Amino acid sequence: LTEIKARARAGKYPEHPHGDALEQALAQIKSFFEFDHRFVARAGGYRGAVEYYEHASSMNYVSNIEQPGLILHSRDDPLIDPAGWDRIAWQNLPHITAHETLEGGHVGWVSVKNGAFPDRRWMDYRVLHYLTRWRDR
Repeated sequence: LTEIKARARAGKYPEHPHGDALEQALAQIKSFFEFDHRFVARAGGYRGAVEYYEHASSMNYVSNIEQPGLILHSRDDPLIDPAGWDRIAWQNLPHITAHETLEGGHVGWVSVKNGAFPDRRWMDYRVLHYLTRWRDR
């Protein structure tokens, strides 16, 4: 939340209050949902976070992907609820490689310490592995 609130302070959401009013609004926000509800959703023209999540969810678009691809997700992602992952019929998308981990954080950038991923950025290694196998077919 600290990093996301810094974006608001830097002016990413110019339609929202500035100065003390902005600081008061940010002080009330204690979750990503609250931030999305008060800033992100409204900046995108949505009435609130629930409407934003319903419309922006990749779950609405995955079945339209026609090219081979890799989709990564971590169950402990603090921003993206894993429940959507469970509702996708992956067996109906044979050209999509779906890879889910228990740990990995948001968008798989940083994981717990792991000898296979010395810098803890597991997503980079998973994408490289996928592309190498795709190239070598």
